[in-house]
Formats: sequence, structure tokens, C-alpha cells
Amino acid sequence: MERDQTLRAIRERKHSLPPTFEQPDKVVQGQIIESLLSHIPSERPSAADLLHNGSIPLQVEEETFRRAIVHLLSDPS
Repeated sequence: MERDQTLRAIRERKHSLPPTFEQPDKVVQGQIIESLLSHIPSERPSAADLLHNGSIPLQVEEETFRRAIVHLLSDPS
């Protein structure tokens, strides 16, 4: 139920992200999410924009791919 409430709230023009994104190690993620939630589509960054402006460190992307591959390879189905 909490997830549903959060998702409904962030669809509003005036919203706030959960307090988790106020933690120092989550501030950048919060800024990225805020930019992606813009109600004006032209203001939303593309994936390429995020990668090229340094918002998402390349090593995070590589780590995510590595985890996804390991998970897919270890899934017997």
C-alpha cells in the first residue's frame, strides 16, 4: 500500500520523494529521479544525456550489467 501511495504522490506536479533520497549517498539518485519525473517531456533527460553529463557513473552501469548477466546465467529457467 505504501508503494502505491508513493507512486501516486510522485505523479503530482508538486511532490516530494521519500526521505530515503535525502541521505547523502542517495541525493544524486533523487536528482535523477526528479529530472525524469518532469511533467514537461522536453525537460526530461535521455539515457544518453544522463550518461554523458556524468550523472550516472559508468562503473554503476557496468556493475548493473554484471549483476544482471550473473542473475540470468544462474537462473535455471
